[in-house]
Amino acid sequence: MDTAALFRHAPTIFVTVCLLAYVTYNFVRGGAYVRGKGWQSKVEAPKSYYLTQGILILISFGQIASIIFYLYK
Repeated sequence: MDTAALFRHAPTIFVTVCLLAYVTYNFVRGGAYVRGKGWQSKVEAPKSYYLTQGILILISFGQIASIIFYLYK
């Protein structure tokens, strides 16, 4: 594996770690930030909570898959 390739993907890795950290924060706190309403718990806004969690996890895994694809292409 080339170190230059890892440095080229460093911003993507950083963003992925930040997204997963936010997902973990939402999971631990049991809610999500809803625009116009502020922090809402999972009970108060379940659709927003699960939609936020799902989209962020999907984006994170997509970024991880793209890094793996380009490193081993």
